[in-house]
Amino acid sequence: MFATVCGEFGTPWLVSRYGYRAALGAGLVLLGAPALVLTASSSMAWIVLVRLLRGLGFALTVVAGGAPTAALIPDGRRGEGLALVGIVAGAPALGAPPLGVWSVRHFGYTPVAVVAGAARVVAGRTGYPWAFVLTAVLLAAALPVALRDLRGASRSAGPGSADG
Repeated sequence: MFATVCGEFGTPWLVSRYGYRAALGAGLVLLGAPALVLTASSSMAWIVLVRLLRGLGFALTVVAGGAPTAALIPDGRRGEGLALVGIVAGAPALGAPPLGVWSVRHFGYTPVAVVAGAARVVAGRTGYPWAFVLTAVLLAAALPVALRDLRGASRSAGPGSADG
């Protein structure tokens, strides 16, 4: 969280200097690539470093993705559109924790244990490094799509847009 909050303060400067596409691309790289470090070592120092880098990547993607998202929504419906984006992003964050508590209360820990056990079996058979590699690959696969789709949005982001 520390890295995310610090990154959110620095992202507007980064966007004004390098543009939305570069900031979003850097954010996606920082979300995915550090997971590969965990294949080399599981020491606490590496884990903390990876968490800091991924927190910074999260900040970059959220902040740099916000303005182009607003630019894609028609002027007359911007408030409605941004509210919908907020609901779609926020509802799972607000609903999942109490739903998890409710499900444990009503169904016990068995379903949670089954899911955790299945994840452990998969990780045990393939190894945790492969899970980290998969994370990095999936985020890397999203990079070209995100940058391509932002091309039009960043040009219409208004005065001062650094992309072009």
